[in-house]
Amino acid sequence: MEPSARHRKVFAFVGANLKTHRRRAGLTQERLAERAGIDVTYVQSIERGATNFTLDVLCDLADAVGADPGGLFETVAVEARKPGRPPKARTAGKRGS
Repeated sequence: MEPSARHRKVFAFVGANLKTHRRRAGLTQERLAERAGIDVTYVQSIERGATNFTLDVLCDLADAVGADPGGLFETVAVEARKPGRPPKARTAGKRGS
């Protein structure tokens, strides 16, 4: 059964909030997936609002980002970001050429 438009809006809302909480926690999608015990493609799909998820997964994701599960249903201020990938962390003693 295809999710209703209302359900898709909720999935997208929670996914966007999860992404904001993940970024605030300084986590990559890969690290969040490891902490929550799920596959990174599942995290990506949830953040895009493209999939349904269980409450168990929601609780695991909330724990992984240090948020209350109910907080993922509340409006979260989104921080402005530059488009593109974040800069890579440099290792001490190495210089770029």
